[in-house]
Amino acid sequence: MKLTDLLKNQRNYVLLDSNAKENKKYFFANPIKILEIFDPKDFNKALIDIDQYSKTHWLAGYISYDKTKKPLLWFGVYEKPEEFSFFDDEFFYKPYIKISSSLDFQTFEQKIHKIKCEIKSGNTYQVNFTFNNIIEAFSSFENMYL
Repeated sequence: MKLTDLLKNQRNYVLLDSNAKENKKYFFANPIKILEIFDPKDFNKALIDIDQYSKTHWLAGYISYDKTKKPLLWFGVYEKPEEFSFFDDEFFYKPYIKISSSLDFQTFEQKIHKIKCEIKSGNTYQVNFTFNNIIEAFSSFENMYL
């Protein structure tokens, strides 16, 4: 089955790609239940629920490492996933991708140096360093993913 067919009109779905020798790809959609928490105090109960559901169902989701992101934990409980392949398409071609950064290399180096100094001086232990990029792509979703 093609990924674009699976994604039509879907919400609360998870896509997992093993990237291993067997190259299995799983698409989880239409959860029978959603487990999510917004308060760290609820983690233990959520983990117990995940353990219980994992005995009879498939689960897919995430646990956030950043307590400012909400929800902190989100897992869908699924009957079973759909397996899919990108190679069902008649046409497969290498996508054209052009990526340009909002930072030049010198500015990037200066910012990284400052972050390392702040870590070394003990002012922080972790920094989420992000900046804008512009990505131009001319391809199908499947080809982009590969």
